[in-house]
Amino acid sequence: ALRVFNAIIAGKRIMVVGHGYSAQEVCNMVLGSAAMVAPPLTGILSRCFPYANLTDLSFLEVPGFIAGVTNPVFETNLAWWDLCVKMDGEEGARSATVFTSEEAATKKSGGGRAAADDSSEGQRRSDSALAARLASGAKQGLGEEWARWCFRQLATALVDLALDADCDSSTGPSYERLAAANISRVAAFRASPHAEAAFARRKNPWADLPVNEAGEGLRLSLRRAALGATLTKEATEHLFSSILHVCESEGSLQIFLNLLPEES
Repeated sequence: ALRVFNAIIAGKRIMVVGHGYSAQEVCNMVLGSAAMVAPPLTGILSRCFPYANLTDLSFLEVPGFIAGVTNPVFETNLAWWDLCVKMDGEEGARSATVFTSEEAATKKSGGGRAAADDSSEGQRRSDSALAARLASGAKQGLGEEWARWCFRQLATALVDLALDADCDSSTGPSYERLAAANISRVAAFRASPHAEAAFARRKNPWADLPVNEAGEGLRLSLRRAALGATLTKEATEHLFSSILHVCESEGSLQIFLNLLPEES
């Protein structure tokens, strides 16, 4: 799941191959993958093709597509995708093997070395911790929606880290650990063709209201606090002042409540 999540964040082309599976099961896998990042990523469904086939390959021209197929021919065309999710468990279990086109090419040639993992040590530790959390949650029967919530929380943090990457006024060990652990993932997201759409939505949700300038500052303060940044006394006072100023109307108040972390 983490490899799929990272590929979506980076805007990679993802092919879900379910040879021998029903179209519904393949569709569920595609939509379930998209649900890991939407929200906060916008427009994700526009690049989802839950059931594609050889009669219409136009989806291959969509940057960062997530396509579901049952024909194994798609798996053999390595130039068509960056990451393949090959469903190989019993139908209904959604078990899958995940590999990149480079890994598939290496295996096909019968030699060479697989592509090296270029993630940082901090990201590997963070991913291991998330994987352990997900495994523990599964044992406790928390379900798929809880797992998606975990990924959506991480996706939200990545978008906000990418937005705030050039700001150095937020300090604090929690914020710094999160930023350090996700530096390569944030860089991949910022370079993806879908970053700007996500930025426009997250940067200033008050853009259409008279308080747009104050709203942008409030969003920044809220997200930094949620990411673990340490706020000075002056910054805290300014935060509460901005809340009072921005939330004067019902529409602004609704936006403010939507910006609060889900676990609040």
